[in-house]
Amino acid sequence: GVERTVGSLSGIGGIQVASNQTITITETSMGGNGSVGSLLANGSSEGNLQLGSGTHTFDLIPGTTSSDLISMGSGSLTFGGDLIVQATTATELSLGDKFQLFEAGTYNGAFNSEILPTNNLPAGAVFFNDLATDGTISVGTTGIKYSIIRFDEFSGISTWATGGTSASGSITNSDETIFTLTASVQNPSGDTLTMNSPYLQGIDSTVSGNDVSYRFDSGDIGDTSDDEQVQFTLSVNGTPVDNLEFSAIKTVFMATDNPMEVMDRNSTSVMLHSNVTTITESDLPGLEVLTKDNVGNWSLDLIARERLGGVQAQWSIDYVEFIAKYQVASSFQIWSDSYELEEGPDGDDDKDGMSNLYEYGLNGDPTNSAIRGDFESGASEDGSDFLYIYARRTAANSGISYSLATSEDLVYDNAWTNNDTVVDGIGPEADGFDTVTNSTPTDAAAKFIQLFIEEN
Repeated sequence: GVERTVGSLSGIGGIQVASNQTITITETSMGGNGSVGSLLANGSSEGNLQLGSGTHTFDLIPGTTSSDLISMGSGSLTFGGDLIVQATTATELSLGDKFQLFEAGTYNGAFNSEILPTNNLPAGAVFFNDLATDGTISVGTTGIKYSIIRFDEFSGISTWATGGTSASGSITNSDETIFTLTASVQNPSGDTLTMNSPYLQGIDSTVSGNDVSYRFDSGDIGDTSDDEQVQFTLSVNGTPVDNLEFSAIKTVFMATDNPMEVMDRNSTSVMLHSNVTTITESDLPGLEVLTKDNVGNWSLDLIARERLGGVQAQWSIDYVEFIAKYQVASSFQIWSDSYELEEGPDGDDDKDGMSNLYEYGLNGDPTNSAIRGDFESGASEDGSDFLYIYARRTAANSGISYSLATSEDLVYDNAWTNNDTVVDGIGPEADGFDTVTNSTPTDAAAKFIQLFIEEN
């Protein structure tokens, strides 16, 4: 195994890290020029990849799920240094976008700082930072995580049948919720489903001149018996969702002005044409809206109708997409609940003068006034510096940030600055915390130092 590499890694291929070895990468930069890259360990790697004290820059491409990736397989990954994630374009991200930056069997350590491309977020959106649990970041809103459930590449989903009058496919998302989409034909005999990757298609053997490549209508004016009709239903099992929405159906129209009638279970319908190729809820006014409460009864029928002049209609289905939403308790809230606290982050349940949020951040006990947290301060041995040492949560999803600031004037709030504090060292991790030692010069007649802990 390789104990340590000096210089740079480049080229195509993988790395192997033996079970008792560590590779340390001081700085990381992959992809570049609008592209993304990856560093992959081969399947036999069981060691540790350490991201060192430098800057680790990762790119992601808005409008896709593509990003730079470091994958350690079953090995471990230890975070360190400073993480910068930047978008390759100014394109706005979407709710539910998810990017895999890291893959590993276990995750350890923490970045000193993390900068994410917040300028690309839509209004009201936030990043969910799950780097410490599954190596991802995703876009949601405060307290609500979004998960995009897209059924596409129909013949590539193993549970989809290759034909017949009904077929189903299941997707299990990272929240361990199982979504099963079922497509079934609803019109007279002879109509079957065909899964021809990546499209869901169909054929009615009773109609002369039809084509397996399309959902089909012969064009016989007034005759609806040959109008191919497919119905979609959805079931949800496993981890319950807090909300559920229909997102989109992407269709592929094979000719101009192909009419499609979209109908709900109450027979309320909307007629669409080829100028609408991605059907969203806004295209279906008056139709029943999908929710977590009616998912067992909700359905959506897509029906091929003849075009003007009696010309046959034909189209295929590219994908069907839903959005699942989950209420997410903050890490502080989970900690607070474990102590059965009655006051919020700014409260002080044990009345020791330390807020609950600070006790959360400093490894205190909010129910014991004698345990306020781990922090200390004092002069260095030669007296040239003032030292401030504090415990810091290492989990990337701690939900808080730390900053140390100094001031020579307590009258004005804007006098606080962190320009003259230096991180001298970070102690080993233990029980989810490490120890950060900071210093600031004792070069002023008076200087005050304060630790700020804030919720992200």
